[in-house]
Amino acid sequence: MAYVYVKNKEDALDIVQETAYRSFLKLSSLKDLSLFKSWLLKIAINCSIDLLRKNKKLVYFQVESTLESLSPIKEDIPLSISLQEILKHFIQIFKSV
Repeated sequence: MAYVYVKNKEDALDIVQETAYRSFLKLSSLKDLSLFKSWLLKIAINCSIDLLRKNKKLVYFQVESTLESLSPIKEDIPLSISLQEILKHFIQIFKSV
């Protein structure tokens, strides 16, 4: 999702890292665990927009045409593995509470 906004692999990786950081800090604000995926995506979108504002880049696109043009990711990004591990950790925390 981050790459759709910034069109740059390095910036997208930075956004993934920032998303993991912010989600970890604000996990207590998540009221419904079933909404975790959409909550995390919203954080990623907000991080993307923040980075664009910071860099004063404006990217305009139509969501429908952008989603149609996306091809499946052919390689795993190492940070996505870290997010999966964090998610598993959070699920274990919620199970134990």
